[in-house]
Amino acid sequence: MNKIIEQLTEIETGAVQIMDSIAPRKQQLSEEYKKRNEQYARQVEEQTAETLSKLTEQLNSQNERELVRVREQAQKTLESLDKEYNENHKAITAQILARILEE
Repeated sequence: MNKIIEQLTEIETGAVQIMDSIAPRKQQLSEEYKKRNEQYARQVEEQTAETLSKLTEQLNSQNERELVRVREQAQKTLESLDKEYNENHKAITAQILARILEE
């Protein structure tokens, strides 16, 4: 019986020694994991910021091109209306007057 207790004590002592020797490695692995996780989070954040910046730049460029196109179209429309008015304002005025008098 004493021999069994001695063997169990030896086993327990060995287990404690193994656990004690593993503790620093466990801590080291935990720190490595934490560093890798933080590094990955920074990389993802940087990539996201870069992608967002590129998309914002593209949208701004598209908006600027669209704004230029709309301005040009508005200018052409105004010029066309101005030309039509200058060429036909007497006839247009006469038509409007005729409609008013008909009523």
